Amino acid sequence: MSRKHWLAAYGEKIPREIDPDAYASVVEMLEGAMQRFAHKPAFRCFGHTLTYADTDRLSRHFAAYLQETRGVKKGDRIAVMLPNIPAFPLAMLGIVRAGGVQVNVNPLYTSRELEHQLNDAGVETIVIFNGVSAALAEIISKTAVKQVISVFPGDGLSEPLPGPPVDARLENVVTFSDALAQARSSRSRRWRSLAMISCSCSIPVERRASRRAPRSLTATSWPIPSSARRSWQMPCAPVRTWWSRRCRSITSSR
Repeated sequence: MSRKHWLAAYGEKIPREIDPDAYASVVEMLEGAMQRFAHKPAFRCFGHTLTYADTDRLSRHFAAYLQETRGVKKGDRIAVMLPNIPAFPLAMLGIVRAGGVQVNVNPLYTSRELEHQLNDAGVETIVIFNGVSAALAEIISKTAVKQVISVFPGDGLSEPLPGPPVDARLENVVTFSDALAQARSSRSRRWRSLAMISCSCSIPVERRASRRAPRSLTATSWPIPSSARRSWQMPCAPVRTWWSRRCRSITSSR
């Protein structure tokens, strides 16, 4: 009998051996899976489904919120006090993408147990299910926690679900859904800014026989704030391609 008797349960799709050096990090491994299985279900909860693509997109938004709004840096501890709901994998992946360290907290902890773990880990931000936020409210003043991100059962899903409110004693509270929305809004503004900045690159335009057209469209064609031009560090191929087509369309209609 083989000493690796568990291999009999693997079937044909699970490899017997793996390459432990195939990925440089857990993030790289998960990102590869999300790209490879983008349209397949990743999580099902409350009758709703999150695909791998949904998980990729939403966790990126949460990572952006942590970095840009909360100033999370590499190595910062972020506590996650959640049951098995959709926000858990989104928060976990967002935290590691932001370079933070996730501190798992049992949602059934008493206030005394929670206080010890938060102080022991040096946590300043916590992602917590509304239904257990009373335990945090009782001891938050005895910890270094500065930011509370509250979670409803349906946060991350396509439609909201009913859930308990966050404890009214807590201050500086942001909902998980609002955190995702802030990141989406910030990202949208950055893309609009990049689209305008990209037109500072000279874009050749064909001359039309019937009327004269400029040989190139430069920053003088559309006003661009000097601060925006200074922030342009490297070309963004997708934006530049889109703007090139837009410039040709505008010039052709003149």
